[in-house]
Amino acid sequence: MSETNRIWNKLAAHLAGASDKQSDPREVRRETLLQEDLGLSSLMVINLVLELEQKFGITVREEDFQNVATAGDIKDLIDAKLEREREK
Repeated sequence: MSETNRIWNKLAAHLAGASDKQSDPREVRRETLLQEDLGLSSLMVINLVLELEQKFGITVREEDFQNVATAGDIKDLIDAKLEREREK
């Protein structure tokens, strides 16, 4: 399994676990909306960011996360942060 798939699987499982509406990680898609589809409140999204920072060893600034609306947006953000870390 590629690193990209491993990251997606961890993210999907984490999102499904945090969701009030969707508990099967296999149903989380790139286009899955955090608030509408998963039922995550604004506070839950903030907590999610903190948990993802720990899980993936990244730092996410508030402005990095302002336009995140879907699971795919989070995946892209994680990928970009991990890529920057590898470049250091």
